[in-house]
Amino acid sequence: MERTSVNITHKGHDFHPGDVTYQVHFEKDNLYFDLIGTGNGSVPSIKNWIGIQLFVPGVQDAVNRFGR
Repeated sequence: MERTSVNITHKGHDFHPGDVTYQVHFEKDNLYFDLIGTGNGSVPSIKNWIGIQLFVPGVQDAVNRFGR
């Protein structure tokens, strides 16, 4: 079973245009939570660092809470 969710920025958001895709699936009794961010615009390296700081803790929390 796999679940996918996409978070898309709106015009005016600091990361616009951009999106974050979350994909969750089990494989051989292991939980995998893939996080893929895309976008373009100015200062991409800073936006990438900020995105990691914002989204990775939530992914780790989900893995800790729901992993088998």
